[in-house]
Amino acid sequence: AVSRLNLEVVVVGAGISGLGAARQLRSFGVNVKVLEAKSKIGGRLVVGVKYRPVTDECPLLDAATGKRANPLCDRIVDEHFNCLLDALAEWKRSVKGADLSLNVVLFREELLNYRCQSGIECI
Repeated sequence: AVSRLNLEVVVVGAGISGLGAARQLRSFGVNVKVLEAKSKIGGRLVVGVKYRPVTDECPLLDAATGKRANPLCDRIVDEHFNCLLDALAEWKRSVKGADLSLNVVLFREELLNYRCQSGIECI
């Protein structure tokens, strides 16, 4: 639905949040322009720490070991996650009615199970 609207968005700042927002908007089919005042991207990540220079890559690090995660595994997980988001978006378009939180859905299911087990007639 978004791509049919031919939306254009300007993101101010090429820090981690601006770039993340731009990437997400592009994945929705929005035309995005990112504006950055400085000559380098990175925002507050660029602090001049010599042992961790800012480069074009941003590897995923294992929180337990601090070592770089396997890039192939990272790409595969990212692809699966994006497929799940696409499937969820498609499902959301096909579902009629108001949004419900998972907590509400589970509560209703619990209530229905209680009624059925207690002998109260279930609808």
